Amino acid sequence: MNCYQTSWIIRPSRETELSSVSQIFLQGFADSVNHYVGGSSAGIEQALEDVFAAILECQPQSFLVANAKGKIGGYIIAIPDMQELWRYVVLQGHLGKWAKRWLQGEYGIGLLQVLALALNKLGFALSQIRLNAKTPKLRGHTAQILSIAVHPSYRGQGIGHALLQKAIAYLATTPATLVKLEVRPDNVPARRLYESMGFQAISTSEDSQGQWIVMLRSLR
Repeated sequence: MNCYQTSWIIRPSRETELSSVSQIFLQGFADSVNHYVGGSSAGIEQALEDVFAAILECQPQSFLVANAKGKIGGYIIAIPDMQELWRYVVLQGHLGKWAKRWLQGEYGIGLLQVLALALNKLGFALSQIRLNAKTPKLRGHTAQILSIAVHPSYRGQGIGHALLQKAIAYLATTPATLVKLEVRPDNVPARRLYESMGFQAISTSEDSQGQWIVMLRSLR
């Protein structure tokens, strides 16, 4: 298959495809990986695969890939209930397994890097609490587009649009009434895609890398 392949099938990911998904993540979010952990490594890829495996195990319909002849062109993770996902991660022992692997050095991430990640997520969570308090229309049950990325070789083929369309159709079958995502202000192609799919900017948030634009759309 070459870069002009267009027959992409959007379907739930398989566990055997998580390595490919992790590579797409590392390529799509290289700046963030470098910011927090100083570049990619086999350990970081293993950590991503472990996290993705837990999500796939908990909510398989939330984890979609674009597949064509065995190639993975992109993925999207659309979570209808983040609290349910976190409960699953804790109660099923995934969090403990990740901690053990980190302590054994399997992820190749040092203590300072872990603290940086933790503080970033804490700050992001606090900003979301402030956002929810200021934005009445977020009081409905809100789903989350946790991550979406397309392989660099297959961009411009409508994969991102197809993934997002399929994810929204799935979320509309769940109790969620709204869906939210965050995008960097300078990611103009992504912002255009989200706007074309009905997302509207409602606020901003920040982490240690800078600002995010928070976007929302109705599922009803």
